[in-house]
Amino acid sequence: MVKVFVLLFGLFPTITLALVRGESVTADVLNVAENQLIVSRGGSDALVRGEYVRVMQDGRYKGRAIALQVLPYVSHWSLYYMYEPIGYGSPVELKKSSPHPIVEEVRRTMNFKMMETKDLMAYSPKTPPRPVAPADIDPEQQKLDEQLKLAERYAGEESGELAATKAARQQLSQNLDDLVEENEPLFAGWNIQAGLSPASFRRVGGERDIGLKLEVHTSRVRELNFKYQVDSRRYRDQLSGTSFDFNQQKAELNVDIIRLKDHLSLFAYGSYERRQQGVAYPLRAHVNAGPIGIKYTYLTVPAPWTKFDLSYIPTFDYQKSDYPIAPNQSETRSKVGLRHTFRVRAEVELKSEKLFARFEGFLRPLQQTDSLGIDGSMTHMSTLITGEWKFNKNFSASYSNELSREPRRRELQGISATDMVHTFYINFNSVL
Repeated sequence: MVKVFVLLFGLFPTITLALVRGESVTADVLNVAENQLIVSRGGSDALVRGEYVRVMQDGRYKGRAIALQVLPYVSHWSLYYMYEPIGYGSPVELKKSSPHPIVEEVRRTMNFKMMETKDLMAYSPKTPPRPVAPADIDPEQQKLDEQLKLAERYAGEESGELAATKAARQQLSQNLDDLVEENEPLFAGWNIQAGLSPASFRRVGGERDIGLKLEVHTSRVRELNFKYQVDSRRYRDQLSGTSFDFNQQKAELNVDIIRLKDHLSLFAYGSYERRQQGVAYPLRAHVNAGPIGIKYTYLTVPAPWTKFDLSYIPTFDYQKSDYPIAPNQSETRSKVGLRHTFRVRAEVELKSEKLFARFEGFLRPLQQTDSLGIDGSMTHMSTLITGEWKFNKNFSASYSNELSREPRRRELQGISATDMVHTFYINFNSVL
């Protein structure tokens, strides 16, 4: 009989650190609005993200919910069925329910908009301090210890139940992520950052500028990032020493088009740059575009790192410039080629989401089309290091250092192949 009980118990791997079938917890209603519910119970009460429960209040059935976010002493739920309104007057009872599919009509009405962790933490009840004494027993900790002890009986490494439980919880969390993404409105989760640059200094030409930039990215896909920047610069010609006013435009697009695995995805990349000086163009156009490449993303990185990825994409490279041959006289030159573009990106987060440091590096050796060899002398290398300090949710200041070496710059524009630009920005951030 004991063996049969153990076997049946093993068929429910989600019990570890979660509510047991038929068990319930009582919680205070902290907020309820727009088909969402926040209660005063969390991970310390064996609740887990993706948990399905029935909601009871005053002995009456109120509806069903699924856990969106779970912190130690507070949790955030999406109500996918409402039989009766939930009130603030009395606590609710959350009874475990078996995971089950939600019909498409209901899913479209659900609210999956998750809160910022710090906003949810604001609802967490303050736990009163307890005197340190051997006889003092925290009833919540005692309950958690008993649940852990019970779970350990059926989660030993020999039985493999621990691995099965972890896999089941990960799958439950992944199913919830997929559910959130499928039900998210098209224009939800878009982030827009607009920046004003009051100062920028370029090594070549001793330039000064006032610039504007726009950056758009979204969580609708793994990555969709668009940047556009326009600058008005004061430039001193290296040959004649004459100063000129000119404009510059830069754009860059990154988008993941197919997700192959958790770590791998196919992506597209493109960049464009243009610089105008009076009637001449030191850079009429520089296009670097690749329709498809492969990106490897490290999903787990040690703190304080928050992101790290490597990618490769073959790109079409086109450059066209006005080369100065005499005062007020120039000739137009252009080059076309194929490049093997390798990229590495990393991000570090410090000071509790206040200070960010980002690194992006490119290595673009030139592919010779006539001999199918690599022209190392024409390799384009560049690094971009950015530091950003967030004052609050909407405003931040940033500094970027861009170092590049482009041999074609010398033969097409008549300037140094090496360049460095220091730029300071005041940014406004908005979330749609």
